Amino acid sequence: MKTKRMPFGAAGALLALIALLLLVVACGDDNGDADPTATEVLAEDPTATEPAADEPVDEPTDEPASAETSVDVSLSEFMVEPSVDSVPAGTVTFNVSSDGAIFHNLKVVATDLAPDALPLDDTGFAVDEEQVTVVGSTADLEAGEAEELTVELEAGSYVLICNVPTHYDVGMTVAFTVE
Repeated sequence: MKTKRMPFGAAGALLALIALLLLVVACGDDNGDADPTATEVLAEDPTATEPAADEPVDEPTDEPASAETSVDVSLSEFMVEPSVDSVPAGTVTFNVSSDGAIFHNLKVVATDLAPDALPLDDTGFAVDEEQVTVVGSTADLEAGEAEELTVELEAGSYVLICNVPTHYDVGMTVAFTVE
């Protein structure tokens, strides 16, 4: 089988051009700056594109990006288990799943009290939500159900609880910190 070869003149010219480009890019002056001709050669690259005048250009800003955090929370008999116990301040989405055999809910309570020291209502079976600051809450979730709860949290101490009657009292509470 016969293969076609590139004529020596064309192959030699191509090799010489590649060597020249490599030499120009590699050369620099005593300050380590690239040779200005290298920039000119690279600027002639037909594949290089610059944004059009009417295209938006991302400008750096001095404003910090808002923190958006996701936390998985498993509710089961009789535990509240977040995937992390601390997050940065900002938007927090709790991905809550009821993984037990009975229904549960999640309440996010802003408080400096210990997780087991929240005030109880008159029945003594649930946290008195009028005496604490509930910043977010899910519906009652049947076994196997899930819900997203998104809240804005400032730096501080929080407690995550299930406030189905008797659930808090048997241990469905955990400390949660926002930094």
